[in-house]
Amino acid sequence: MKRIIRLTESDLTRIVRRVIRENEWSDEDEMEFQDIRSKGPRLNDFDGDVDLFEPEYEKWQNDPRHVELKNKKRAHRAKQEEDRYSDVVKNRPSDFDVDAYQSEYDELGTKVDDFKKNAPYLKDFDGDISKWEKSFKNYQDETGINDTSKRRQELRRHLDRDRKKYGGY
Repeated sequence: MKRIIRLTESDLTRIVRRVIRENEWSDEDEMEFQDIRSKGPRLNDFDGDVDLFEPEYEKWQNDPRHVELKNKKRAHRAKQEEDRYSDVVKNRPSDFDVDAYQSEYDELGTKVDDFKKNAPYLKDFDGDISKWEKSFKNYQDETGINDTSKRRQELRRHLDRDRKKYGGY
């Protein structure tokens, strides 16, 4: 049975980039990297003597092949992160406005803070939990704080998902 799969140009571009990237950091590179790491000195091998361990560790850290593989792996991870971020940016909703989301998030934060300041406290009811619960539930319903909190959490998820690691928007 034949299947027809339709791809857009951006889908095809993304697939090609991933294939290229997979070739940049191969399984053999990963195996060699893990092998080099496993052969590195361990403090236990020196009976905990740091003075004997440190020179061996420095020599191992500065081994040219180890440094080369470490840098190659870092570059590979950075490209993966950049791709992940660019996919998020391309696929975010067309109406996504960072400033509007952030200002709404801040306004809702002010409402939550006001709720906390004015909420009835148990000590005001002389420890009578049932009276306090009724009063608190009424206060929640009057202020609509549950919906406010849910909307605020939703905004935070959108903002966090779309924020580039270490770089802002």
